[in-house]
Amino acid sequence: MSATVLSSLFCRLTGTVRLAWFAPSAAIVLLPALGGQPALGAACASKPATSIVIVLDVGHTPTKPGAISARGVPEYDFNLNLARRVRDELVRSGFTSAYLMLTQTDDEAGLKERANRANAMGADIVLSIHHDSVQQKYLVPWFYQNEEHFYYDDSTGFSLHVSPENRQFGDSMRLARILGDQLLARGLTPNLIHEAGNPIGAGVPLIDRARAIYRRNLAVQIYTNMPAVLLEAGVIVNRQEELKVATPAYQSLIAAAVTTAIEKFCNSTASAAYKVVNVAADDVLNIRSGPSASLAIVGTIPPDGRGVRMVGSCAGQWCEINYRGTKGWVNRQYLSSEP
Repeated sequence: MSATVLSSLFCRLTGTVRLAWFAPSAAIVLLPALGGQPALGAACASKPATSIVIVLDVGHTPTKPGAISARGVPEYDFNLNLARRVRDELVRSGFTSAYLMLTQTDDEAGLKERANRANAMGADIVLSIHHDSVQQKYLVPWFYQNEEHFYYDDSTGFSLHVSPENRQFGDSMRLARILGDQLLARGLTPNLIHEAGNPIGAGVPLIDRARAIYRRNLAVQIYTNMPAVLLEAGVIVNRQEELKVATPAYQSLIAAAVTTAIEKFCNSTASAAYKVVNVAADDVLNIRSGPSASLAIVGTIPPDGRGVRMVGSCAGQWCEINYRGTKGWVNRQYLSSEP
């Protein structure tokens, strides 16, 4: 699809295309939340909110739009509208390095391009936004506005999907659990239809029943280097749920849940304690005045030191810490999380 045609689509859905830029030699389109370049990736717990790079991957493409809702609306439209609302809520909450990611390339090639772009950006988090359906043979025909469409009303709610092939699988699971808790707290229902043995859904392992977290080998997660979660925000082949997920009120619930989950995910280890490792028994770990071994020493930590806390950003291997009141920078290759 040409940039002109895609611009027309954005004009129809958003009323403006001023935020869009189109990479002439790439199939990925990123919509910046605000101006500026994405920050280099680092553990989000050690970064201010403005520097945490969040990629909101808009599921599917205009040419292969995913599921078709009970009233004939492409899933891609639901995904894009929700992603925009989530992005706006993140920006209002201080996460100004939140981006929408779209692609004009279909199938596996497009999925790999999304992952490659997120990796190149040094993204801290990838959240893929989708809306759900069921296996085609279980859809029931009905007529809406004198046209035949298909529905399935016995599936409802959200689900979360993570890949064990993701390089940050542990953090992906932690983020999924936190997000699941936030969705539940806002009254949303977990969707268990994809559980293995249920032919109506995807038939994949259910990791966390309470939060509807499934194990899936999804390309955008397999090929990314950062925590990545796929959210199915609601079931659009359910006739009542289709109407609900399209409302600003429902989208705002999702956006608030995502924002709070990311705040908790990135802050949950911000005050975690670290211990010194890989330092000889007769040596010390120097605390420097800045992110370089050539800068002044402002303090030391013994080789068995514990209770080191991250208090600021990281620059490459160097992180701002506080050790018993002494603040400065240490090389994080000498730190390990305390149990």
